[in-house]
Amino acid sequence: EHGQVMKRLVVTFSLQISKRYWLGGNGILCLPSTQDLNVVIGMMNQILPFAGTRGVNGSHMLARSGPADLEANWQSFRKCYLSICASFGWDTDRLASRIEERMLETLPRRQRQMERWNLQSMALEEMRQRRMAIQQYRQELRENRTMKQEDRRSRRLSQRSESAGERVKRRIKRLLCKWRQQLARQLRVERMLREKAAKAQAKEAKAEAKVAAEMARENARKKKEARAALWQAMNRKDLTMDDILEEDDDEEKDGTSQLQ
Repeated sequence: EHGQVMKRLVVTFSLQISKRYWLGGNGILCLPSTQDLNVVIGMMNQILPFAGTRGVNGSHMLARSGPADLEANWQSFRKCYLSICASFGWDTDRLASRIEERMLETLPRRQRQMERWNLQSMALEEMRQRRMAIQQYRQELRENRTMKQEDRRSRRLSQRSESAGERVKRRIKRLLCKWRQQLARQLRVERMLREKAAKAQAKEAKAEAKVAAEMARENARKKKEARAALWQAMNRKDLTMDDILEEDDDEEKDGTSQLQ
């Protein structure tokens, strides 16, 4: 009885595959249904290489494979899918047109994901270059440190191997160098002192010249006032001959007192 039931039971197999990155929405593509288990297994063997991992989105696929490999994988899958559908008599032209329409609808989203991927790639490349620069800098520091150690070691060996006379010459040269440096410092100090003294003398001479000029201006002002007073006295309306003679006598007395 069980065998008879199995003979009357009809099982139909239908496969689906999701390509949300390219088609958007649920991204489901249905394969032709069949009752032949061997045919189903054959379709699965063809489709499985293009199946993704559940929970992995387009950004993860871009980061893992890159845009070129992702595009090549999609084209291979599209060709395989249309080939399977054609073997079952489906209208592949209409199906390919529908796939292209859905790809155009999801193109802006893929472009945004591509921009994010480019920014992440540039940031990762910048970090990689920075790490390489740091490693190179540290390597150069290690090499410089090693070279300095070798130089010090070689100098110590050369100093040990040199004779007593050479050591004396080296010490004399070092002392002469220090003496020249001290002499140069002393000359600089003396030059600064001379310049300072010259500036002080120039400042003092300028002050004396200023005082002399003020005294000359004061004498000129007094002479001018004396001439003005004399002119006013000589041009009075009530001036008489006695006044003129008195003025002359006063001038002679002033002149005599100045001569004395």
